[in-house]
Amino acid sequence: MKFGMNVKYHFDPLRPDKVMDAIMDALKDGAEFITARSKQIVPVRTGALKRSISMDELEAPRKGYTIGPDTYYDVYVEFGTGTRGEGTAVFGKKWKTKIRGQRAQPYMRPALAEARPRIAQALQVGVRKALI
Repeated sequence: MKFGMNVKYHFDPLRPDKVMDAIMDALKDGAEFITARSKQIVPVRTGALKRSISMDELEAPRKGYTIGPDTYYDVYVEFGTGTRGEGTAVFGKKWKTKIRGQRAQPYMRPALAEARPRIAQALQVGVRKALI
């Protein structure tokens, strides 16, 4: 499960390179914050999930970053698994069991929510400076 942040811009101000640099700086700072914060709050059992959280820059022509873990179970930790076991035939009898699934332990979504105001502020300040 990877979260992505990318930028599409369709404007031609007087200083397009400086504006784009300001946008990319704000996104990079935000991506670094999300990466660090998610590593702080991720539940740790073996440490594999925490170690797998990374930030990667998108390749041209797209601009931005992807942030997230790279394990087969990361989505189950983030979102939980729900209820399992609707009924199983054992020895000719149908047993109905309700086994509680794993509860959600979000770590990426809270990190992203914390980063949003920081990114918005950095974008506002950076773009304003680039246009002046």
